[in-house]
Amino acid sequence: PDPMELVRGKSARVVGDLVTLLVLCKGLPIAYNRDLQEDKEPVFDSVNAVTGMLEVSAEFAQNVTFNREKIQKSLPAGHLDATTVADYLVNKGVPFRTGHDIVGRA
Repeated sequence: PDPMELVRGKSARVVGDLVTLLVLCKGLPIAYNRDLQEDKEPVFDSVNAVTGMLEVSAEFAQNVTFNREKIQKSLPAGHLDATTVADYLVNKGVPFRTGHDIVGRA
């Protein structure tokens, strides 16, 4: 999972670049101003970041393997159902922290 964690972390940089562009455009006057000279760096940075993220994601997707036997043995432990139960409790108005505790004790 490490490559995908790095991709997720890198996405924060892309969001930051978006915020930079939004703030830059927020106060633009009606006519063109030199403010837009500052848009190149975040645009090119985002393109480079997303290109790298896609390369890593494609490589990961082509080479990931799963230990199906271990997965099958782990399913009866009910950890997938634990998330469903916690979500159910939250939807019924139980605070997540309390729901998490209830499911953990169960």
